[in-house]
Amino acid sequence: TCRALVALVALCGSTPISLGQIVLQESVSLSDSRPLLMELVSYMQSLPAERYEAVAPVLLEKLEIRAVGFNEAIVKLREDLGDFFERAGRFRDAANCLAEVPFVSAVRSENQKYLLEMHVRVANLLLRAQDIVRAEGFLERAGALIGSDTEPSMRLRVKVCNANISDAKLNFTKAAQLFLEAAQADAQTLTGSNAVTARELERALHAAVVCACLARPSAQRSRILAQLIRDSRAPSARAFPILEKMYHGQLIRPDERDAFVQQLEDHHRSPDSEGRSPADRSLMEHNIVAVSRVYEDISFDQLATILGTSPEEAEDAAARMSQSGQVAATVDQVDAIVRFAHSSAEGDVFDEQIARALRAVARVRSELAAP
Repeated sequence: TCRALVALVALCGSTPISLGQIVLQESVSLSDSRPLLMELVSYMQSLPAERYEAVAPVLLEKLEIRAVGFNEAIVKLREDLGDFFERAGRFRDAANCLAEVPFVSAVRSENQKYLLEMHVRVANLLLRAQDIVRAEGFLERAGALIGSDTEPSMRLRVKVCNANISDAKLNFTKAAQLFLEAAQADAQTLTGSNAVTARELERALHAAVVCACLARPSAQRSRILAQLIRDSRAPSARAFPILEKMYHGQLIRPDERDAFVQQLEDHHRSPDSEGRSPADRSLMEHNIVAVSRVYEDISFDQLATILGTSPEEAEDAAARMSQSGQVAATVDQVDAIVRFAHSSAEGDVFDEQIARALRAVARVRSELAAP
C-alpha cells in the first residue's frame, strides 16, 4: 500500500524529497503518484520541526513544477506548512503560504465556504504580521464570497476581522461599532464548523470598550458608550472604569490614564508625527470636553495642569477641537484663555436635572418625616 511504501522509505533512511522525486517522474502514472504523495505529505508532519521546515518547502516547489494533477497534494502541503508557521509565530510566512491556496486549488475552487474561510484566515494572519493593506485586500475578497447560505458564525468572523482592521487603521469609532455588533450576537445561533463561543463574544465586547475609549468625541461615540454602559457584561472589561467616566463626562486622572494605557496594544500607544499616541490624544480630548462642561473659561496654565501637559499643547489641543467642532470654544491667545460656549438648551437641561434631584431629595425627606 501507499502507507507501507512511505514507511519503508522512512525506515531505509531515504528523504521525503527523494521519494517525491521518484513519484513525480513521468513514468509513474497519476493514479499511483497521487495517493502516494498524499501519504507522503501526511507522513512529513511526524518529522521534527527543523527537519520539516527544511524539506516541506522543497517538496512543495517540486510539486508545483508539475501542478496539473497534484493540486490536492499541493493544497494539503500548503495547509500543513501554514499551520507549522503559525504555531511558530511566523504569521507573515503562514499568510504567504496559505495565500496561494485559492489559486492552486482546482479540487476546491468551487467550494465557496472553504475559500471564504481561507481568505479570512489569511487576512487575520496578515493583521498579526501588521500588514494591514494586504489584510484589507483579502477581507474584501472574502466579502465577495459571502452568500445567502453563509453561516451566521462565518459572517460574524468576517465582521470581527473587519473590526480588527479598523482598529489597526486607528478608526476606533468604526472598530468599536463593529466589535459591539459582534458582541451582541446570539451565541446559540453561531454554530456550525465556524462556531463562535461565548468567550469570543466577550473578547469582542472588551475590544469594543477599548476602542470606544480611544475614539474621538462624537455623537456616534456617545451612542456606543451608552450601549456599552447598558450591557451587563461590560463591567468585567479592564477598561470599564475609563468607559464609565467617559460616559458620565468626568475627568480622568493621570493615575487612571496610566493604568488604562498599560492595558493597550502597541499600536494604541505608538506616537504619531506630533509625538502623541492615539491613547494620549483620546484621553486629552475627553478631558477637554469634561472641562468644558464645568468651566465657562479657563487659562492655558490651568488647562495644562488638568491635562498633565504644557500650556502650549493645551492651547493647541483646545484650538484643534474648536476648529473641528468637537467642543464649542474660542481660544483667546492675547489673554491666554479658552472660553467655552454653553447653549441655553444645555443650561436648561442641566437646570432640569438639578430640579429633579432636589424634588427627589424633598420627597425622601417627607417620607422619612411621615409617622
